[in-house]
Amino acid sequence: MITETDILNAISDSIIITDLRGQVQSLNDAAKGLTGLSDDGAERAQLNELMSFTLEGNGDAEIDPVTDSAHGKVGKDYPAPLRLAIAQSGKQYSVGVRTVFMRGESDHIAVIIRDLTELTGLQRLGNFQATHDRLTGLINRREFERCLRAKLVHSRSSGERYALCHLDLDPFRMINDYCGYSAGDALLREIAKRLRHSVRDSDTIARLEGGQFAVILEDCSCKDCLSIADTLRSDVLQTQFPWEGHLFEVSASIGVVALNAESGSATELMSAAANACHLAREQGRNRVHLHTASDLLRADQEELLHWMQQVQHAVEKNLFQLMLQPIVPISPGSAKKPQGELLVRMVDENGKLVAPHTFISAAEHFNLMPSIDRWVVRRALELLKTAPETFAEVDRCAINLSGQSLSNVDFRTDVLHELKQAGVAGERICFEITETAAIDNLESARNFISGLKKLGCEFALDDFGSGLSSFAYLKNLDVDQLKIDGGFVRCMADDASDLAMVESINQIGHLFGLSTVAECVEDTRSLALLAKIGVDFAQGDAVAEARLIG
Repeated sequence: MITETDILNAISDSIIITDLRGQVQSLNDAAKGLTGLSDDGAERAQLNELMSFTLEGNGDAEIDPVTDSAHGKVGKDYPAPLRLAIAQSGKQYSVGVRTVFMRGESDHIAVIIRDLTELTGLQRLGNFQATHDRLTGLINRREFERCLRAKLVHSRSSGERYALCHLDLDPFRMINDYCGYSAGDALLREIAKRLRHSVRDSDTIARLEGGQFAVILEDCSCKDCLSIADTLRSDVLQTQFPWEGHLFEVSASIGVVALNAESGSATELMSAAANACHLAREQGRNRVHLHTASDLLRADQEELLHWMQQVQHAVEKNLFQLMLQPIVPISPGSAKKPQGELLVRMVDENGKLVAPHTFISAAEHFNLMPSIDRWVVRRALELLKTAPETFAEVDRCAINLSGQSLSNVDFRTDVLHELKQAGVAGERICFEITETAAIDNLESARNFISGLKKLGCEFALDDFGSGLSSFAYLKNLDVDQLKIDGGFVRCMADDASDLAMVESINQIGHLFGLSTVAECVEDTRSLALLAKIGVDFAQGDAVAEARLIG
């Protein structure tokens, strides 16, 4: 016969039963394992003598879960994580805690403890990975841009002056091509180390991408920033890079832009600094160029304008096509059904498909993404209605939405109207929104999700793990699925930190009751690891390539 004790011992969470004064009555096996206490050592002792709970990040305020529940005669959930300290062993854990008020002939309180130590450790690792470049240890572009926005706000309120430097290693591409990526990686690590020693402790330095770095110089006049930038250039020039019997001279071109209360947006500043760097390269390399108003007309601006016209023409003439990439369940014995993601491609004037990165930046720059997203939604619903065999192998199809569409009230109204008019079941559609778009448009995202969920649509949070507050925002978004950022999946078979991130995100997703998808699965080793970890779905060339559907 199964007893109440048997049931409690079968539960993986630690459960401690006390009376209303906090005297311990019993512990389940999980609680004994966590605390190191036995029935003899714990029963009839006061809980607050055996252990203490403090609220992390809030002045280490101590809490008393038994007293809280006894006074209100109700259970309580505490914001995770709490710090649990065991008096007997001195061990400490990060835990989640809730209490249940148990009514009966004599009332009792159940203190339920979930060990989050490993999970929060992985979360801290995840937060570091989301803000730092894994090769050099410097902060990454996203975190740098966040710092830059903060400096802009401070400059406008205080009048303090800064400078932004964009640095590009002149020989990086040549070394990568001639000696291979391992040589390029070694060079980047060496330059990162040298730049750290060249700037002041108060300055902010990041690796952007490739051989490109950026620096924010604190409290810096125009004259001073040029002097510091030239010192950076000189320090890089002193780098002698030996590799397999060859000695390479290293130089850098640097663009500088002043940052003050009159400066434009962070995006405009980053663009101006990159353009100034480009001009320094054109002028002979190993130079510093200070951005001026006359630099604004740039070749890449002309390129943007060209693609803006192309996108507008494509929207007017219906020159887009859809591709479907399968999303396949990989967990052993899974009852989940395959899904598919719709990918949009533009057709150019020669009838050739244009890769998305070529036209998407122009569409975003000129706020044309809602028009493209409208076309995708309309075409997808048309195919689901008139050519259902196109999606015969998938249970539902995923449609990507841009941040611009997410914050556009008219777009939300249009989608609701299109769905109702098409007569397609909402359950056939899963909308994908990127983590960064959701964070930047949180209230709009919540409203959008709420409206479409009423029609049965599901939502996936795309590129999860790339943002700064990934785990915290999950509580605020009613999504059904997490898509693990492909940047962590690509090299997970050879990179322990990437593997830890994928495991962490998968655990978090399942903790929230969500299914998980690994993006950019490009090899069978990664696919096998993902199945072993317990990720629900995989998407990428190792699973199935995208196919044109119309």
